[in-house]
Amino acid sequence: MTFGPASLFAAAGAVLFIVLALLTMLQPGRNRLRRALFAVFLVLFSLPLANIVIADSGLALIEPRLLFIGNTLGLAAAPVLYLFARSLAVAGFALRPAAVLHFLPLLIIAGLVAWQFHLQPEAVRIAVATGQASGSWLDAPGFVLVIFAYPLVYLSLTLLLAWRYEKGAQATRSASDGRELRWLAVSLTGLFGSAVLSLAHYAVVHIWPVAGLSWLLMALLMAGSLALGVYFILSAFRSLDTAVPLDSGALSPEKYGEHRLEDAQLTELTAALEAHMAAVRPHLEPELTLEALARELPMTGRELSQVINRAHGLSFYEFVARWRVREAKDRLREDPGLSITMAMHDSGFSSKSSFAKAFRRETGLTPSAWRAERSHTRPRTT
Repeated sequence: MTFGPASLFAAAGAVLFIVLALLTMLQPGRNRLRRALFAVFLVLFSLPLANIVIADSGLALIEPRLLFIGNTLGLAAAPVLYLFARSLAVAGFALRPAAVLHFLPLLIIAGLVAWQFHLQPEAVRIAVATGQASGSWLDAPGFVLVIFAYPLVYLSLTLLLAWRYEKGAQATRSASDGRELRWLAVSLTGLFGSAVLSLAHYAVVHIWPVAGLSWLLMALLMAGSLALGVYFILSAFRSLDTAVPLDSGALSPEKYGEHRLEDAQLTELTAALEAHMAAVRPHLEPELTLEALARELPMTGRELSQVINRAHGLSFYEFVARWRVREAKDRLREDPGLSITMAMHDSGFSSKSSFAKAFRRETGLTPSAWRAERSHTRPRTT
């Protein structure tokens, strides 16, 4: 057996993922289901890497039965990642017996692989391993398409869930803009980029050979995969205890339908909302939610969401942030000695990043630049 750069890199990655899975389960804290799903994902993700080691080192020629096991079982990483994302995003998420349906296509794929490879005579297995076999389903375009389509469906569902989580958080919460799961979208986009590099590397090696380019593409692929893996793992570990799930209704696309307000009612409720915001100043509560504000008015959450969306063209998060920026500007204007941090907290913001972003969106300036500009334009007294 010989171990080249690809097999060494894959072996190191597989061992790292397994160690991280063990650390995830041993780490104290709540959210045990999240941790279990993430640990299972890490183990499953290590299996295709182990398959690379088996194929690249020549071990597959010594024991052909080991080939394809890692790649086949590794397909389950995609639906497990989706379930893990749901544990982060959906309040009250629990695994139910129906969850096994996510893995039914995998059982069919595994059965076909076993039939076409593992149950064949050793001579056939070696021929498949060395690429000398012909007529096998394993090389059929339709079968390969199914294998790629299965994880692609779940990766797409995970992307959609991350997008709906961000929109749902902005529609119902004022303390967060829903970016807690954006790392999932970034990671999956990076994974797509890695797949493109892999296809380019395959084309350069097997179809259009270009001297030196294959090594360059392999180096980019390995460096990019390493950076993506570190980013994904660090972000996932941070989300295990920090991601705040939403009610399942907040993750569904909002469609008013028969509940759409008439124009006269919309105008009336908009005036009531504006008067309430100015008089009671509920935006000073850092954890203000759509339902809490709706109960104060009173109106339903659906009606309040319509008023904010249709009359102001904003999400709930952006609407409350606008009032908080107004509050911060008033405080900074009235008290030149007030620190920007104190103005941020007094206005209802709970993080510097969200305060700076909202302030720049409303004024085009940072809080310190806005204050400096105001001090230059303030009329002097003698």
